[in-house]
Amino acid sequence: MDKSMQELSSFSKTNEIENKIIDAFMTLYADNPIEKISIKMITDLSNLNRGTFYLHYLDIYDLLDKIEAYFYNITKVVAKNSLNALFNDQLLLEALPNMGFYKKHLCYYKVLLCNKGKSNLEHLMKEEIKNKLSQYYQKDLKKDHLLDEYALEYFAAATVATIIHWIRNDMIVPQRDISKLIQDFSNNGVLHFFEG
Repeated sequence: MDKSMQELSSFSKTNEIENKIIDAFMTLYADNPIEKISIKMITDLSNLNRGTFYLHYLDIYDLLDKIEAYFYNITKVVAKNSLNALFNDQLLLEALPNMGFYKKHLCYYKVLLCNKGKSNLEHLMKEEIKNKLSQYYQKDLKKDHLLDEYALEYFAAATVATIIHWIRNDMIVPQRDISKLIQDFSNNGVLHFFEG
């Protein structure tokens, strides 16, 4: 198991019942605002009873918070590993979870990242990349040059937007190619790509 997957496997794993609840919720959430989803709808779709739902979650918002927290923890590991790879001339691909991980979670990522207003995950991903990058350069944005904030925002927004575009398009570009592209953009700039 590669290093990034070892770190990801350290997160608390959900059990089979929680997986059923999460799958049912995410299926409903893909097409409905959270206010229109009831616990009954979730338990009917997952073939569980209300009591089982409440053994694991306080309410629907608690469920969404826990789903977002899970993916945010993954984002923290991936951001740290990716930036370490970029700045140590390693392949970005080696710092990312394997393709099986992404395929397993594709439907979740599509709901959380590709549907505006469904989740705060896109913002959390950008903030984590900015935090890790500023830590790498040991910069405090409140004390340093004003343009530092814009450079961090540009890098984080471009990286996250590229990942979201890849997910939205069912990851048809191989993971190796998309990671090389992001690495090339990070090292050489986007305009260099079009010139070559």
